[in-house]
Amino acid sequence: MSVRLQDVCIARQSDTQSFRLSNVSIEIEPGEFVVIVGPSGVGKTSLLRAIAGLLPVEVGNIMIADEAVQDKRPADRNIAMVFQQHGLFPHMTVAQNLGLSLLFNKAKKTEIQQRVDQIAALLQLTELLDAYPQTLSGGQKQRVAIGRAMLSNPKVFLFDEPLVNLDPTLRRHMLRELKQLHQRLGATSLYVTHDQSEALALADKILLLDTDGIVQFASPSECYNQPANQYIAEFLGEPPINLLPFAHPFTQTFGTSQSAYTDPSALPILFGIRPRQVKLLIDGEGETVDMVCQKASVTAISQLGEDVLIQACVAGIHEPVSLFCQASTQLPSLHQKVSLGWRKADMLLFDQQGRRLALAPC
Repeated sequence: MSVRLQDVCIARQSDTQSFRLSNVSIEIEPGEFVVIVGPSGVGKTSLLRAIAGLLPVEVGNIMIADEAVQDKRPADRNIAMVFQQHGLFPHMTVAQNLGLSLLFNKAKKTEIQQRVDQIAALLQLTELLDAYPQTLSGGQKQRVAIGRAMLSNPKVFLFDEPLVNLDPTLRRHMLRELKQLHQRLGATSLYVTHDQSEALALADKILLLDTDGIVQFASPSECYNQPANQYIAEFLGEPPINLLPFAHPFTQTFGTSQSAYTDPSALPILFGIRPRQVKLLIDGEGETVDMVCQKASVTAISQLGEDVLIQACVAGIHEPVSLFCQASTQLPSLHQKVSLGWRKADMLLFDQQGRRLALAPC
């Protein structure tokens, strides 16, 4: 089912937090997996709760399958939500918690058992079906909550950081399983996370929010390669993007200057370049005419399996530049003088407000 928000405004106030999310308008196609990211307190979870019917909207429409649902009860919206807190019934076993929605829908006992067994195997819960929630770890409880949502067979899934309590190995497993599950069921999904690796692994589109509302709504590739602002550029990518001052000697080498920008309020003060876009040039090998090249000194070398992460300092620049090399290539030694190069077209320019700027003509 499609999900469409039309000029939605949400306000929330508590003893510790208040915010207002205004004029939210997005359209999610049937079957899309949309991941919502942004700083704490900008309304990511509240947006999910409004779609679920757990938080009222001040104005605007929430459309599910072209039907306005903002005035409908949560039970009438054909959605399932997995919260940060598991919300399991303590007096029920894992099997009973999993099969609750099937029981409400008057499914046959044999069908309930079969489907519960299938989900339990998928989520590594088979050995825990007779256990009660108080005996489970936090990660186990969250897996039961995910399984319960899956068994309700909704048309729209809403996930509020469901993997936050899992250990790294199980989280990676669950990421793969969630992606495969989504591909099999084809259900529209909205997923809140602070983890950029989850966003990149799961999303068909990423919705980035900040205090001003929606910053960018696009594919992971577009958000990564063409971020709307500095925050998005820094959020996506590991290790983070290199951010360096847009000043001499870069402006001269780049063939432009701040005078090329006619709007004084939008002067580039920083530029970004991804570590995988930086090339190590030893004895000039690999240098091309479209590159920006700088002399540097190697300050750190870290072996990461098939990749080697190198950090090098450019004269006059405090922050080191990170780049990757393959372990099979010729590697520099610590403190060796090298050249770094990157394509001009890969540079991302940012003004003092953090907005990304178009490249000025040379």
